[in-house]
Amino acid sequence: MGPIQSLNFIVTGLLGLTFAVGLRRSINGSRGGTWDPILMGIYGVCLIVAGIAHPDPHHGFPANAPAGLPAAPTAGAGIHSLAFSLLAIAIVANGLVFARRYWASRRPWAIYSMANSVVILALVSIGSALLINGQGGLPLLGVAVAISSWVSVLAGRTLNDASDPLVPDR
Repeated sequence: MGPIQSLNFIVTGLLGLTFAVGLRRSINGSRGGTWDPILMGIYGVCLIVAGIAHPDPHHGFPANAPAGLPAAPTAGAGIHSLAFSLLAIAIVANGLVFARRYWASRRPWAIYSMANSVVILALVSIGSALLINGQGGLPLLGVAVAISSWVSVLAGRTLNDASDPLVPDR
């Protein structure tokens, strides 16, 4: 992982932590007001950790890296993988908590949150299984897109809710 990607993970993690604080202030006292900010904070912390701890070079990436997987992964690679796994679990759980939050009042948003959680789980599973052969990049890229788009939409939805005094979830 190069320095630009490391910086990307760290900055995105800091934005996730900032969003967690905003969620706490915005939805505190309402359904999901406890767990959603906590799960978003876990996502942010795990992204920062993943940006600091680097995976081992493998399957030809970066250039001139060995063709296969390393025989014994380094501690940094283990920490990176654990952080990625925990952030995926936190986002999936957050999607399910938000689905519960919106089930009665905004059913399409609840369904989107649940579907996105299922897609993330499926792509992580497929990507992890294919990673052994060096083919897991595309599904794992899909995970990144699914997570980033859901977090962005969630931010917009929460901002919209905060400006609506008639939100029935409160």
